[in-house]
Amino acid sequence: MMNAAFTRAEGLTPSEQNLKRLCDHAFLSLWSYPNVHRSPGKELCDLLVVFEKSVFLFSVKSCAFPTSGSPQQNWERWRRRAIDKSIEQLAGAERSLRAAPDRVFLDANCTTPFPLRIPTEEEARYFRVAVVHGAADACRQALGGSGGLMLCPDTSPAECPAFAIGDHRSGNHLVHVIDEVGLDVLLQELDTVTDLLSYFRAREEFFEAGRLAWCPTEADLVALYMWNQGADQPFAFPETNAESIVVAEGHWAGLLANPAYRSRQLSNRASYVWDQYIEIFSEHVRARTLVYGNDQTVQQHERALRVMAGESRLSRRLLALAMLDLYGQTGSESEHSGVRVVLPSQRPHVAYVFCLLSPGAKGEDTNYRHSRICRLRAYCEVTKYLHPTLTDVVGVATYAHGAQGASEDLFHISDLNWDSIALERARKLHEDYGLLKDTFDKRLRTNEFPIPLGQQHDDAVESRKNRNRRKRERRLRARG
Repeated sequence: MMNAAFTRAEGLTPSEQNLKRLCDHAFLSLWSYPNVHRSPGKELCDLLVVFEKSVFLFSVKSCAFPTSGSPQQNWERWRRRAIDKSIEQLAGAERSLRAAPDRVFLDANCTTPFPLRIPTEEEARYFRVAVVHGAADACRQALGGSGGLMLCPDTSPAECPAFAIGDHRSGNHLVHVIDEVGLDVLLQELDTVTDLLSYFRAREEFFEAGRLAWCPTEADLVALYMWNQGADQPFAFPETNAESIVVAEGHWAGLLANPAYRSRQLSNRASYVWDQYIEIFSEHVRARTLVYGNDQTVQQHERALRVMAGESRLSRRLLALAMLDLYGQTGSESEHSGVRVVLPSQRPHVAYVFCLLSPGAKGEDTNYRHSRICRLRAYCEVTKYLHPTLTDVVGVATYAHGAQGASEDLFHISDLNWDSIALERARKLHEDYGLLKDTFDKRLRTNEFPIPLGQQHDDAVESRKNRNRRKRERRLRARG
């Protein structure tokens, strides 16, 4: 297991660099790896994301759109060069990973092994994503709009009209083909690994069940998903009695114009504080510049950060607001400190402890950092003692409000490192010394949209039968 410093690739082409930028934003950098290799000079895929048992394989192709033939001929040529070639690469990458998950490297010379554990064939859930660039301008000229490609997931690729993505597969497995316009929307709107996992699972089920006949663009599909509230998920594709549905044009534009959508965007701004903390710790893990813990492997550190990164955007909003609220209540006086235990409602077996401590007049030194990490550990252990059903307790410590300087500590307790000795120590801290006796646990709840989203417009979704009827009516009116 890796415990040496390492760096990641940056992407070889502009389209690969754009994919890296978007995936770093959405999946975060500790789980997103461009240009990984399986042997010297042989690239596995353009970008690999591994998050616990979920594996995302990305292949990105940027191909100029032909102009010499008819629109359909040009489309078919481009589709073979961009989509079909991406699917070939994804199939090869999946075969290689399933056969040899330990033969993955970060560099072309295969000297730096992949730092995270890749799940075995039996436990892994693969998502195959073909990102295709180059058709947007031609699509915009032919059809107008944003240049996003149409989706016809119940139609074979050979039968699809120009600028329509059909039912593309690698063997029996669905391949998520996403164009450059849709990729930007998807990875910036559903920009956490949890939200993206939920979307790709729902998208796969929606397509496999044959419930979607046609959608104008990937952006409209994302809007359809965000319009609907699921039973146990913040978003879901609509349930309908129709055999399959057609999504109306302008669905994405309608969502953007909705006041509830804008309120969600404003409310989510605070949530990126959570992302920043994860990235700060991740950077130190990669560079091996931690004050404590450089003797531990990347995988050991990744467990705690994975708990943090497993929070949805909504949960991150709540957690960041709880931290910022505590920050506003503490001062920079010599011994001023604050602590808060947070129990998010979406993950009942996870708790967070926020600890703020001023370094005092002397500023930060070794004694201050040692005292702060000891306090953080004690708070985390008592939290686990008070809530024995918790599987993970993650503590974050930093300066109190107004103190000069900046540093952060991270502490993680899981069932794997919780034993009778820690239990007894926590009991004494709480019962004999009163630790956390006067601290109230804070349970966080709020709505995805701070103001009600409202209903979709009536013609946003219609069955294929109704769509064909409306077409016939338009033709009759035109003839008259």
